[in-house]
Amino acid sequence: MLFSSALCLLTSPALLAVAPQDTVDLAPLAPVPVQRHLDWHDRRFYAFIHFGPNTFTAVEWGGGQEDPEVFQPGEMDARQWVRAFKAAGMSGVVITAKHHDGFCLWPSAVTEHDVAASSWRDGEGDVLADLSAACAAEGLWLGVYLSPWDRHEACYGTGVPYDDHFVTQLTEVLTGYGPIKEVWFDGACGEGPNGKRQVYDWPRYIQAVREHQPDAVIFSDAGPDVRWCGNERAIGGETNWATLRRDEISVGTSKTAELNRGHADGTHWVPAECNTSIRPGWFWKAGLDDGVKSLDVLMETYRASVGRGGNFLLNIPPDDRGLITDTDVARLAALGEVLDATYGRCALAALAEGGGVVARASNVRGGEARFAASQVLDPGRDTFWAVDDDHDPEGPVRAWAEWDLASPVTFDEVWLGEPIQLGQRVERFRVLCRGPKGRWKPIGEGTTIGPARGLTVEEQTTTGLRVEILGSQAAPALSRVSLYLSPPRVAIEPAGAVAVSPVEVSLSTRLGAVARYTLDGSEPTAESPVAEGPVRVDRSLTLRARAFDGRGASPFPAQASYRVLGPDEWKAATQFLVPPAQGLRAKLYEGGWQTLDQMEGRAPVETRDAVTFDIGLATRSEQCAIAFEGFVNVPEDGLFTFATRSDDGSRLFIDGELVVENDGLHGMDRRAGKIALRAGYHALRVEWFNSRGGAGLEVRWAGPGIGAEVAIPGDALFR
Repeated sequence: MLFSSALCLLTSPALLAVAPQDTVDLAPLAPVPVQRHLDWHDRRFYAFIHFGPNTFTAVEWGGGQEDPEVFQPGEMDARQWVRAFKAAGMSGVVITAKHHDGFCLWPSAVTEHDVAASSWRDGEGDVLADLSAACAAEGLWLGVYLSPWDRHEACYGTGVPYDDHFVTQLTEVLTGYGPIKEVWFDGACGEGPNGKRQVYDWPRYIQAVREHQPDAVIFSDAGPDVRWCGNERAIGGETNWATLRRDEISVGTSKTAELNRGHADGTHWVPAECNTSIRPGWFWKAGLDDGVKSLDVLMETYRASVGRGGNFLLNIPPDDRGLITDTDVARLAALGEVLDATYGRCALAALAEGGGVVARASNVRGGEARFAASQVLDPGRDTFWAVDDDHDPEGPVRAWAEWDLASPVTFDEVWLGEPIQLGQRVERFRVLCRGPKGRWKPIGEGTTIGPARGLTVEEQTTTGLRVEILGSQAAPALSRVSLYLSPPRVAIEPAGAVAVSPVEVSLSTRLGAVARYTLDGSEPTAESPVAEGPVRVDRSLTLRARAFDGRGASPFPAQASYRVLGPDEWKAATQFLVPPAQGLRAKLYEGGWQTLDQMEGRAPVETRDAVTFDIGLATRSEQCAIAFEGFVNVPEDGLFTFATRSDDGSRLFIDGELVVENDGLHGMDRRAGKIALRAGYHALRVEWFNSRGGAGLEVRWAGPGIGAEVAIPGDALFR
């Protein structure tokens, strides 16, 4: 898969501003990355695999007492996994070789809680061996996750004896499966089977990695090589320093905001890795295919991780067959196609190759061509534009570079990069393009750049580009300026609906492309009808659309489902002989939470009466959940909108039907759904959970007799 093009530009010597100085080479700004950091930065996007007994028991954190016999991935094919990852443009994979339950995916000599204790493959199975061989065959690198928390091991919590045990297992993995490029340490530290907690000997664990796999980076909250981005949504900080005051951060830290943005005055190079899951939860669970992240969400996450100087670690868990699901395989293939179509070729490439770009700058270090502004259009970090140490033009702009284009270029993304082998410097920048009258107009700005900084901008067509450095810790340097045009999309409005009468649907796309569609659920082709006006939907169906332009079909699919309800599809109200009492019942839950499906099979620790949807009733602020149950009194017949806005996940059911799906780990996100109801009482259930950090829940409605969307009042709730 191609993500960049080497470019050759012409630069007029007359445009080089010469400033004599004794030392021409750009001095590093400490701290700087070592080679294993630079190799890690080049990996950019790779897979996370959560796999083990939890795959078969439908829990996120196993208790350590699982029977190894439950591990039965009868169709396991690591080559299938790796090919799916490769199709997405991923460079490698990190696997949970041992999660908190202590179960080892390799035959370990120091435990019986491993694959050898299962009858899978007659006790001869070895997941790590299979995956190592698959990665070698397909050209991907391998990393391992080992949790020091072991809820099975009897010596956990005893100090040195457990450290000996853990280092032995770490050594088995690091010496038995070829090159390991990343070692992922989870900071979770709970009780073991004896009720004790272990004080982890991190220096000893780190030394074992350095001894056996010196080229591997070590990840944990605090590094030492790579840090967590501070959230499980893979959202890097808009300000993101790859440097960290490492001695101030410990494993398990609550300083998530600092992890997200790093420290401008950091003492060590500890860049951020951004992790999330493609589907609800980290381990696979049945029935959650509808929760798989969309292409748009995955692309937004890519831009918010890789495009903010981090690396993107995307979890894709195998199912209980030992295979990546068909849904996930298709989504990964589509993601790879979109990434390639978006970043496969810089929009400046054709011009640059033909000598159609002329560069100028406010200053060129030492007046030498090797530091000219033309160098940034080769995206490798070894070629870069740099200015003299004493370059200090008047005004707020520290330095600037411009590129004149012989013919117009259209783009909607700008990516910049610094030569990070010399440190991270830029504190603030601005991007401008030449407008129709030849004047520079700002189109985007940001703070840090680091290894990569992507800006999504309104679509522009221009004959000139300018980058201004507005703040820098030392003489600024840029190694990359790239322009990309994303593939055309089809916008559908409304994007799905529940209605009681026909719906007029509009389809639109970029100028120069057409939107083709189908109403029978089939994929649009070049022969499908073109949307030249509103499309009338008078029955329940799924509309599929795709943009077509001179390059053919866009890799971005679009679809929307419409439910046009007949009279027999309205929900009838519940009749009571005695009117119910006002309020709700709140069932309170505790435990680790990643998704709301974990509520099934768990008993509430307490049930209380509630006036409304009050999460303050929870027995604790984190790792908690509530199920509110009762009835909502609908004032009139009609089509009603229900919505939840929550941190983390929530769901809303009316008369047993899921109306709002807002599950998963996220901030205060809003989701809504519609349902046709007769006037009167309707059974209501609202589920909510919080994993860690901020928490919130709002439940709202709109419809006949209510008007615009408002919070459901207490006088409409009954039990």
